[in-house]
Amino acid sequence: MSRKPDTLDSIAADVRNGIERGYYDVRRGAKHRPTSLRQAVARRRGRAIIAEVKFASPAHGRIRAASDPVAVAQQMVAGGAVALSVLTEPTHFAGHLTNLARIRPTVRVPLLMKDFIVAEVQLRAAERLGADAVLLIATLFRRHHCDLSLREMIRHAHDRGLEVLLEAYSRTEFEEALASEADVLGINNRDLRSMTVDLAKTERILRACPPHRRLVVSESGIETPEDIQRLRQAGAHGFLVGTSIMREADPQAAIRRLMKLA
Repeated sequence: MSRKPDTLDSIAADVRNGIERGYYDVRRGAKHRPTSLRQAVARRRGRAIIAEVKFASPAHGRIRAASDPVAVAQQMVAGGAVALSVLTEPTHFAGHLTNLARIRPTVRVPLLMKDFIVAEVQLRAAERLGADAVLLIATLFRRHHCDLSLREMIRHAHDRGLEVLLEAYSRTEFEEALASEADVLGINNRDLRSMTVDLAKTERILRACPPHRRLVVSESGIETPEDIQRLRQAGAHGFLVGTSIMREADPQAAIRRLMKLA
């Protein structure tokens, strides 16, 4: 019996269309000295918020009215974000490569290019736009959406000076991530089919698969200081937070509230 396609499959198909249209063909490079996402999380482990600049998502629709991504990014950094995740996927998340290009010269924290990477051309775009790291999603490799194997994609990212945040949706994927050369490991608390979130997923996976010396970021569904405290106690070192910050009129104050109990 074949698996029924879900949101991630739909996004991957649209990303493929974007590649064919030349969306990721970035020709000019940004002058930038790479900053380590891994080190940024390690320095503030247990208190490391990676704030996400995103204006929409499949789960929530429009999150924030169109506004200046640079101003939002600067407010996030002022609030204490150790790094920024910048959505560059345009169809489902209202992101754009130009957002990353505009934000890059205005902040000194590491930038993660948040996209659905299935081809090497996207790594080249990330490098040329000044990203410090890229998101790789284990499920995309397991479902054969990607041109290269996970090992090859990580190697190509590293060859371009990019660190890798490798995102897992299940215990099996997290176990595979532990065996990889990824720089930071992510656990996404979202269910790909229902699009609901459950913070207990991070707790269950880390209880079953202790990360030892590996850095772990919990992603999705983080809304309160209590959530941060709960996930930190479960063993997460960093927290990728987008929707709950982007919904607030003042992203700087939103991040400071999240850190209240940390």
